[in-house]
Amino acid sequence: MTPARTRWGVVALLMLAGIFGSFQLGKLPAAIPSMRVELGLTLVAAAWILSLLNAMGAAAGVGIGAVADWLGHRRAVVGGLVLAAVAGAAGGLATGETGILVSRFFEGLGVVFVFIAVPTLIIRAVEPRHLRLALAIWGGYMPVGMAVMVVATPHLIGPFGWRGLWFVNAGLLAVFAAVMLGALRGLAPPPGTTRTTARLRSLGRDIAATFRAGGPLLLGIAFAMHSANFIAVFAFLPTILIEDLKVGAGAAAALTAAAIAMNAVGNVLAGLLLQRGVPRWLLLAVSNLSTGLFSIGVYAETAAPEWRYAFCLLLSFVSGLLPASAFAGAPVHAPRPDLVATTTGLIAQGANIGNLLGPPAAAMVVVWAGGWHGTPWLICSLAAVGLGVSVMLGALERRRGPEDR
Repeated sequence: MTPARTRWGVVALLMLAGIFGSFQLGKLPAAIPSMRVELGLTLVAAAWILSLLNAMGAAAGVGIGAVADWLGHRRAVVGGLVLAAVAGAAGGLATGETGILVSRFFEGLGVVFVFIAVPTLIIRAVEPRHLRLALAIWGGYMPVGMAVMVVATPHLIGPFGWRGLWFVNAGLLAVFAAVMLGALRGLAPPPGTTRTTARLRSLGRDIAATFRAGGPLLLGIAFAMHSANFIAVFAFLPTILIEDLKVGAGAAAALTAAAIAMNAVGNVLAGLLLQRGVPRWLLLAVSNLSTGLFSIGVYAETAAPEWRYAFCLLLSFVSGLLPASAFAGAPVHAPRPDLVATTTGLIAQGANIGNLLGPPAAAMVVVWAGGWHGTPWLICSLAAVGLGVSVMLGALERRRGPEDR
Protein backbone atom coordinates (compact mmCIF):
# COMPACT_ATOMS: atom_id res chain seq x y z
CA MET A 1 0.00 0.00 0.00
CA THR A 2 1.53 3.33 -1.11
CA PRO A 3 1.51 6.02 1.63
CA ALA A 4 -0.52 9.17 0.96
CA ARG A 5 2.43 11.32 1.99
CA THR A 6 6.06 10.80 2.90
CA ARG A 7 6.58 10.44 6.63
CA TRP A 8 9.96 12.13 6.88
CA GLY A 9 9.87 11.96 10.68
CA VAL A 10 9.72 8.16 10.49
CA VAL A 11 12.51 8.15 7.90
CA ALA A 12 14.66 10.24 10.26
CA LEU A 13 14.01 7.84 13.15
CA LEU A 14 14.90 4.86 10.95
CA MET A 15 18.10 6.65 9.94
CA LEU A 16 18.90 7.12 13.63
CA ALA A 17 18.33 3.41 14.22
CA GLY A 18 21.03 2.68 11.66
CA ILE A 19 23.36 5.32 13.09
CA PHE A 20 22.95 4.01 16.65
CA GLY A 21 23.53 0.49 15.35
CA SER A 22 26.75 1.59 13.66
CA PHE A 23 27.88 3.07 16.99
CA GLN A 24 28.37 -0.56 18.07
CA LEU A 25 31.09 -0.89 15.44
CA GLY A 26 32.63 2.53 15.96
CA LYS A 27 32.99 2.09 19.73
CA LEU A 28 35.44 -0.80 19.42
CA PRO A 29 38.79 0.38 17.98
CA ALA A 30 39.59 2.86 20.76
CA ALA A 31 38.28 0.51 23.46
CA ILE A 32 40.25 -2.61 22.50
CA PRO A 33 43.54 -1.67 24.24
CA SER A 34 41.92 -1.20 27.67
CA MET A 35 39.70 -4.26 27.16
CA ARG A 36 42.75 -6.41 26.43
CA VAL A 37 44.42 -5.28 29.64
CA GLU A 38 41.37 -5.69 31.89
CA LEU A 39 39.96 -8.91 30.43
CA GLY A 40 43.24 -10.54 29.47
CA LEU A 41 42.20 -10.84 25.83
CA THR A 42 44.52 -12.52 23.38
CA LEU A 43 45.22 -10.74 20.12
CA VAL A 44 43.11 -13.36 18.30
CA ALA A 45 40.14 -12.75 20.63
CA ALA A 46 40.48 -9.00 20.14
CA ALA A 47 40.46 -9.49 16.38
CA TRP A 48 37.26 -11.57 16.61
CA ILE A 49 35.57 -8.91 18.73
CA LEU A 50 36.43 -6.36 16.05
CA SER A 51 35.30 -8.48 13.09
CA LEU A 52 32.49 -10.64 14.50
CA LEU A 53 29.68 -8.43 13.20
CA ASN A 54 31.16 -8.33 9.72
CA ALA A 55 31.72 -12.08 9.84
CA MET A 56 28.06 -12.67 10.71
CA GLY A 57 26.85 -10.40 7.92
CA ALA A 58 29.26 -12.01 5.47
CA ALA A 59 28.11 -15.53 6.37
CA ALA A 60 24.37 -15.02 6.77
CA GLY A 61 23.22 -11.63 5.48
CA VAL A 62 20.72 -13.00 2.96
CA GLY A 63 19.45 -15.55 5.50
CA ILE A 64 18.90 -12.86 8.13
CA GLY A 65 17.07 -10.81 5.51
CA ALA A 66 14.79 -13.76 4.71
CA VAL A 67 13.99 -14.21 8.41
CA ALA A 68 13.22 -10.48 8.67
CA ASP A 69 10.84 -10.79 5.72
CA TRP A 70 9.06 -13.66 7.48
CA LEU A 71 9.16 -12.23 10.99
CA GLY A 72 7.99 -8.74 10.00
CA HIS A 73 10.22 -5.72 9.51
CA ARG A 74 8.89 -3.71 12.44
CA ARG A 75 9.48 -6.68 14.75
CA ALA A 76 12.94 -7.18 13.25
CA VAL A 77 14.01 -3.57 13.87
CA VAL A 78 12.58 -3.22 17.38
CA GLY A 79 13.67 -6.73 18.38
CA GLY A 80 17.12 -6.14 16.93
CA LEU A 81 17.54 -2.95 18.96
CA VAL A 82 16.40 -4.71 22.15
CA LEU A 83 18.70 -7.69 21.53
CA ALA A 84 21.67 -5.39 20.87
CA ALA A 85 20.88 -3.37 24.03
CA VAL A 86 20.64 -6.45 26.27
CA ALA A 87 23.76 -8.00 24.76
CA GLY A 88 25.66 -4.72 25.04
CA ALA A 89 24.76 -4.41 28.73
CA ALA A 90 25.87 -8.02 29.27
CA GLY A 91 29.15 -7.19 27.51
CA GLY A 92 29.66 -4.31 29.93
CA LEU A 93 29.46 -6.86 32.77
CA ALA A 94 31.78 -9.41 31.14
CA THR A 95 34.68 -10.66 33.22
CA GLY A 96 36.58 -12.61 30.60
CA GLU A 97 37.14 -13.56 27.00
CA THR A 98 34.17 -15.92 26.65
CA GLY A 99 31.67 -13.47 28.09
CA ILE A 100 32.62 -10.59 25.84
CA LEU A 101 32.69 -12.79 22.73
CA VAL A 102 29.24 -14.28 23.43
CA SER A 103 27.76 -10.86 24.16
CA ARG A 104 29.34 -9.48 21.01
CA PHE A 105 27.78 -12.27 18.93
CA PHE A 106 24.25 -11.42 20.07
CA GLU A 107 24.92 -7.68 19.92
CA GLY A 108 26.03 -8.09 16.32
CA LEU A 109 23.02 -10.27 15.47
CA GLY A 110 20.65 -7.57 16.73
CA VAL A 111 22.44 -4.83 14.81
CA VAL A 112 22.45 -6.82 11.56
CA PHE A 113 18.68 -7.32 11.83
CA VAL A 114 18.29 -3.54 12.14
CA PHE A 115 20.54 -2.78 9.17
CA ILE A 116 18.75 -5.24 6.91
CA ALA A 117 15.12 -4.56 7.91
CA VAL A 118 15.17 -0.74 7.92
CA PRO A 119 15.15 -0.21 4.10
CA THR A 120 11.85 -2.07 3.76
CA LEU A 121 10.28 0.16 6.41
CA ILE A 122 11.58 3.24 4.58
CA ILE A 123 9.84 1.99 1.44
CA ARG A 124 6.59 1.77 3.42
CA ALA A 125 7.01 5.30 4.81
CA VAL A 126 7.64 7.30 1.62
CA GLU A 127 5.86 8.20 -1.59
CA PRO A 128 7.34 6.61 -4.73
CA ARG A 129 8.68 9.99 -5.92
CA HIS A 130 10.82 10.26 -2.76
CA LEU A 131 11.93 6.62 -2.59
CA ARG A 132 15.34 6.91 -4.23
CA LEU A 133 16.29 9.95 -2.17
CA ALA A 134 15.15 8.36 1.09
CA LEU A 135 17.07 5.14 0.45
CA ALA A 136 20.13 7.13 -0.58
CA ILE A 137 20.01 9.08 2.67
CA TRP A 138 19.77 5.75 4.50
CA GLY A 139 22.97 4.65 2.76
CA GLY A 140 24.88 7.20 4.87
CA TYR A 141 24.02 5.61 8.24
CA MET A 142 27.34 3.79 8.54
CA PRO A 143 29.79 6.64 7.77
CA VAL A 144 27.82 9.05 9.99
CA GLY A 145 27.72 6.62 12.92
CA MET A 146 31.34 5.61 12.54
CA ALA A 147 32.52 9.23 12.28
CA VAL A 148 30.61 10.25 15.42
CA MET A 149 32.00 7.37 17.46
CA VAL A 150 35.58 7.80 16.24
CA VAL A 151 35.45 11.31 17.71
CA ALA A 152 33.33 10.56 20.80
CA THR A 153 34.82 7.28 22.05
CA PRO A 154 38.11 8.66 23.45
CA HIS A 155 36.18 11.30 25.42
CA LEU A 156 33.78 8.70 26.87
CA ILE A 157 36.44 6.12 27.73
CA GLY A 158 38.50 8.71 29.61
CA PRO A 159 36.01 9.34 32.47
CA PHE A 160 33.86 6.19 32.26
CA GLY A 161 36.11 3.43 30.94
CA TRP A 162 35.18 0.96 28.24
CA ARG A 163 32.42 -0.53 30.43
CA GLY A 164 30.78 2.88 30.75
CA LEU A 165 30.91 3.20 26.97
CA TRP A 166 29.11 -0.15 26.63
CA PHE A 167 26.42 0.82 29.17
CA VAL A 168 25.82 4.21 27.51
CA ASN A 169 25.30 2.53 24.15
CA ALA A 170 23.05 -0.16 25.64
CA GLY A 171 20.86 2.46 27.30
CA LEU A 172 20.66 4.46 24.09
CA LEU A 173 19.54 1.39 22.13
CA ALA A 174 16.96 0.39 24.76
CA VAL A 175 15.37 3.84 24.89
CA PHE A 176 15.33 4.10 21.12
CA ALA A 177 13.69 0.66 20.80
CA ALA A 178 10.78 1.98 22.86
CA VAL A 179 10.58 5.08 20.64
CA MET A 180 10.56 2.97 17.49
CA LEU A 181 7.86 0.66 18.83
CA GLY A 182 5.43 3.56 18.82
CA ALA A 183 6.75 5.40 15.78
CA LEU A 184 6.43 2.41 13.44
CA ARG A 185 2.78 1.67 14.19
CA GLY A 186 0.54 2.11 11.19
CA LEU A 187 3.11 1.40 8.47
CA ALA A 188 1.31 -0.82 5.98
CA PRO A 189 3.09 -4.10 5.14
CA PRO A 190 4.26 -4.61 1.56
CA PRO A 191 1.86 -6.42 -0.79
CA GLY A 192 1.96 -10.19 -0.58
CA THR A 193 3.43 -10.35 2.92
CA THR A 194 2.28 -13.47 4.79
CA ARG A 195 3.81 -14.50 8.10
CA THR A 196 2.92 -18.19 8.23
CA THR A 197 4.55 -21.51 9.01
CA ALA A 198 4.42 -22.36 5.31
CA ARG A 199 6.24 -19.13 4.54
CA LEU A 200 8.88 -20.04 7.14
CA ARG A 201 9.45 -23.35 5.39
CA SER A 202 9.89 -21.50 2.07
CA LEU A 203 12.81 -19.36 3.26
CA GLY A 204 15.27 -21.47 1.26
CA ARG A 205 13.22 -20.99 -1.91
CA ASP A 206 12.99 -17.26 -1.24
CA ILE A 207 16.77 -17.02 -0.91
CA ALA A 208 17.27 -19.03 -4.11
CA ALA A 209 14.81 -16.79 -5.96
CA THR A 210 16.74 -13.72 -4.83
CA PHE A 211 20.01 -15.14 -6.17
CA ARG A 212 18.38 -16.18 -9.45
CA ALA A 213 17.00 -12.67 -10.02
CA GLY A 214 20.52 -11.58 -10.99
CA GLY A 215 20.31 -7.93 -9.97
CA PRO A 216 20.65 -8.50 -6.20
CA LEU A 217 23.75 -10.62 -6.74
CA LEU A 218 25.36 -8.00 -9.00
CA LEU A 219 24.60 -5.29 -6.43
CA GLY A 220 26.11 -7.48 -3.71
CA ILE A 221 29.31 -8.02 -5.69
CA ALA A 222 29.57 -4.30 -6.47
CA PHE A 223 29.13 -3.49 -2.77
CA ALA A 224 31.79 -6.07 -1.85
CA MET A 225 34.33 -4.35 -4.11
CA HIS A 226 33.39 -0.95 -2.71
CA SER A 227 33.53 -1.93 0.96
CA ALA A 228 36.83 -3.80 0.57
CA ASN A 229 38.40 -0.70 -0.94
CA PHE A 230 36.82 1.71 1.54
CA ILE A 231 37.83 -0.23 4.64
CA ALA A 232 41.28 -0.94 3.21
CA VAL A 233 41.91 2.81 3.01
CA PHE A 234 40.18 4.07 6.14
CA ALA A 235 41.06 1.29 8.57
CA PHE A 236 44.70 2.25 8.08
CA LEU A 237 44.25 5.99 7.58
CA PRO A 238 45.10 6.88 11.22
CA THR A 239 48.31 4.84 10.88
CA ILE A 240 49.24 6.61 7.66
CA LEU A 241 48.44 10.03 9.14
CA ILE A 242 50.56 9.36 12.22
CA GLU A 243 53.48 7.46 10.66
CA ASP A 244 53.78 8.98 7.18
CA LEU A 245 52.25 12.43 7.55
CA LYS A 246 53.49 13.03 11.15
CA VAL A 247 50.07 13.99 12.55
CA GLY A 248 49.29 13.68 16.28
CA ALA A 249 46.93 10.94 17.51
CA GLY A 250 44.09 13.34 18.38
CA ALA A 251 44.33 15.16 15.08
CA ALA A 252 44.51 11.83 13.23
CA ALA A 253 41.21 10.72 14.81
CA ALA A 254 39.49 13.99 13.87
CA LEU A 255 40.86 13.93 10.32
CA THR A 256 39.80 10.30 9.88
CA ALA A 257 36.29 11.09 11.14
CA ALA A 258 36.00 14.03 8.74
CA ALA A 259 37.11 11.90 5.82
CA ILE A 260 34.65 9.12 6.66
CA ALA A 261 31.83 11.67 7.01
CA MET A 262 32.41 12.76 3.40
CA ASN A 263 31.04 9.36 2.40
CA ALA A 264 27.63 10.40 3.74
CA VAL A 265 27.70 13.52 1.54
CA GLY A 266 28.28 11.28 -1.47
CA ASN A 267 25.26 9.18 -0.48
CA VAL A 268 22.99 12.22 -0.46
CA LEU A 269 24.32 13.40 -3.83
CA ALA A 270 23.62 9.95 -5.29
CA GLY A 271 20.03 10.16 -4.07
CA LEU A 272 19.54 13.53 -5.73
CA LEU A 273 21.03 12.25 -8.98
CA LEU A 274 18.86 9.12 -8.92
CA GLN A 275 15.82 11.33 -8.37
CA ARG A 276 16.78 13.22 -11.54
CA GLY A 277 16.99 10.02 -13.55
CA VAL A 278 20.74 9.39 -13.66
CA PRO A 279 21.15 5.64 -14.32
CA ARG A 280 22.14 3.55 -11.32
CA TRP A 281 24.82 1.65 -13.24
CA LEU A 282 26.50 4.93 -14.21
CA LEU A 283 26.77 6.06 -10.58
CA LEU A 284 28.24 2.67 -9.65
CA ALA A 285 30.72 2.89 -12.52
CA VAL A 286 31.79 6.46 -11.66
CA SER A 287 32.24 5.49 -8.02
CA ASN A 288 34.49 2.53 -8.87
CA LEU A 289 36.52 4.34 -11.51
CA SER A 290 37.09 7.41 -9.32
CA THR A 291 37.96 5.33 -6.25
CA GLY A 292 40.72 3.60 -8.20
CA LEU A 293 42.13 6.85 -9.59
CA PHE A 294 42.01 8.78 -6.30
CA SER A 295 43.72 5.92 -4.44
CA ILE A 296 46.84 6.64 -6.48
CA GLY A 297 46.91 10.14 -5.00
CA VAL A 298 46.27 8.88 -1.45
CA TYR A 299 49.37 6.66 -1.55
CA ALA A 300 51.63 8.93 -3.60
CA GLU A 301 54.58 9.08 -1.20
CA THR A 302 56.19 12.03 -3.00
CA ALA A 303 53.05 14.19 -2.83
CA ALA A 304 52.54 16.87 -0.16
CA PRO A 305 50.60 15.68 2.92
CA GLU A 306 47.81 18.17 2.23
CA TRP A 307 47.29 16.74 -1.24
CA ARG A 308 47.27 13.15 -0.01
CA TYR A 309 44.62 13.97 2.57
CA ALA A 310 42.60 15.88 -0.07
CA PHE A 311 42.57 12.71 -2.16
CA CYS A 312 41.27 10.83 0.92
CA LEU A 313 38.36 13.25 1.11
CA LEU A 314 37.64 12.88 -2.60
CA LEU A 315 37.86 9.08 -2.45
CA SER A 316 35.43 8.94 0.47
CA PHE A 317 33.03 11.31 -1.28
CA VAL A 318 32.86 9.50 -4.63
CA SER A 319 32.70 6.08 -3.01
CA GLY A 320 29.53 7.29 -1.25
CA LEU A 321 27.75 7.16 -4.61
CA LEU A 322 27.78 3.37 -4.46
CA PRO A 323 25.98 2.42 -1.21
CA ALA A 324 23.14 4.82 -1.96
CA SER A 325 22.72 3.44 -5.47
CA ALA A 326 22.89 -0.16 -4.28
CA PHE A 327 20.31 0.25 -1.51
CA ALA A 328 18.00 2.15 -3.87
CA GLY A 329 18.23 -0.85 -6.21
CA ALA A 330 16.90 -3.31 -3.61
CA PRO A 331 13.15 -2.70 -4.23
CA VAL A 332 13.79 -2.61 -7.99
CA HIS A 333 15.60 -5.94 -8.17
CA ALA A 334 13.80 -7.89 -5.43
CA PRO A 335 12.09 -10.89 -7.08
CA ARG A 336 8.88 -10.05 -5.16
CA PRO A 337 7.74 -7.01 -3.14
CA ASP A 338 7.80 -9.09 0.06
CA LEU A 339 11.46 -10.06 -0.47
CA VAL A 340 13.04 -6.60 -0.24
CA ALA A 341 14.73 -7.43 3.09
CA THR A 342 16.07 -10.68 1.62
CA THR A 343 17.47 -8.66 -1.28
CA THR A 344 18.90 -6.06 1.10
CA GLY A 345 20.45 -8.92 3.07
CA LEU A 346 22.25 -10.19 -0.02
CA ILE A 347 23.52 -6.69 -0.80
CA ALA A 348 24.64 -6.26 2.82
CA GLN A 349 26.29 -9.68 2.70
CA GLY A 350 28.48 -8.43 -0.11
CA ALA A 351 29.35 -5.32 1.90
CA ASN A 352 30.34 -7.41 4.93
CA ILE A 353 32.45 -9.77 2.86
CA GLY A 354 34.36 -6.75 1.58
CA ASN A 355 34.73 -5.33 5.09
CA LEU A 356 36.03 -8.66 6.32
CA LEU A 357 38.58 -9.24 3.56
CA GLY A 358 39.68 -5.68 2.73
CA PRO A 359 42.09 -4.97 5.62
CA PRO A 360 43.99 -8.30 5.50
CA ALA A 361 44.24 -8.07 1.71
CA ALA A 362 45.65 -4.55 1.97
CA ALA A 363 48.10 -5.64 4.69
CA MET A 364 49.33 -8.51 2.52
CA VAL A 365 49.90 -6.16 -0.43
CA VAL A 366 51.79 -3.69 1.77
CA VAL A 367 54.08 -6.47 3.02
CA TRP A 368 54.57 -7.82 -0.50
CA ALA A 369 55.31 -4.40 -1.99
CA GLY A 370 57.40 -3.22 0.95
CA GLY A 371 55.26 -0.15 1.62
CA TRP A 372 51.93 1.59 1.22
CA HIS A 373 52.73 2.49 -2.37
CA GLY A 374 51.59 -0.99 -3.44
CA THR A 375 48.04 -0.50 -2.14
CA PRO A 376 46.67 1.21 -5.29
CA TRP A 377 47.31 -2.01 -7.22
CA LEU A 378 44.80 -3.79 -4.99
CA ILE A 379 42.29 -0.93 -4.98
CA CYS A 380 42.42 -0.44 -8.74
CA SER A 381 42.01 -4.19 -9.33
CA LEU A 382 38.92 -4.38 -7.12
CA ALA A 383 37.57 -1.18 -8.67
CA ALA A 384 37.98 -2.73 -12.12
CA VAL A 385 35.86 -5.71 -11.05
CA GLY A 386 33.27 -3.30 -9.67
CA LEU A 387 33.30 -1.35 -12.92
CA GLY A 388 32.63 -4.52 -14.92
CA VAL A 389 29.76 -5.49 -12.62
CA SER A 390 28.29 -1.99 -12.98
CA VAL A 391 28.21 -2.37 -16.77
CA MET A 392 26.54 -5.80 -16.41
CA LEU A 393 23.91 -4.31 -14.09
CA GLY A 394 23.23 -1.56 -16.63
CA ALA A 395 22.65 -4.15 -19.36
CA LEU A 396 20.26 -6.05 -17.08
CA GLU A 397 18.27 -2.93 -16.21
CA ARG A 398 18.02 -1.87 -19.84
CA ARG A 399 16.54 -5.28 -20.72
CA ARG A 400 13.99 -4.99 -17.91
CA GLY A 401 12.78 -1.54 -18.93
CA PRO A 402 13.13 2.14 -17.93
CA GLU A 403 11.19 1.70 -14.67
CA ASP A 404 14.00 -0.49 -13.33
CA ARG A 405 16.87 1.97 -13.86
